[in-house]
Amino acid sequence: MNLIEHNFMSLPYEKKDIGKGKIVEICEFGESRDGYRYCVRFKPNETFGPNSHNEADEVLEIILGKGRIILGDTETEYLPGDIYNIPNHTLHGIITNDDYTVLISTQSKKILAPDSGKIDIINSI
Repeated sequence: MNLIEHNFMSLPYEKKDIGKGKIVEICEFGESRDGYRYCVRFKPNETFGPNSHNEADEVLEIILGKGRIILGDTETEYLPGDIYNIPNHTLHGIITNDDYTVLISTQSKKILAPDSGKIDIINSI
């Protein structure tokens, strides 16, 4: 594991239930010029989503891992360095391979409610 991988795997993640028994790990980076930034870690060999956000547009940047991403009706391979622009109400999901996937998610609006800890996610299935 290189230093970048080690640093991203060592962040203080909090487990969040995104519905239907799926748990992701999220580290909130806070507000940036472009919105609210989160680091999200997904377990190996699992499918997350597809889902959408009610209000937030989203930009995903893959940091670690390989797998498949669902965007609307399309499914394609993702690799580290890939960036995806996802408008609100667009179905999207992650299918991980044999290792963790870590990505940076920049949301146009805060998706983690500070009081309840709930996430702005609309489950599609």
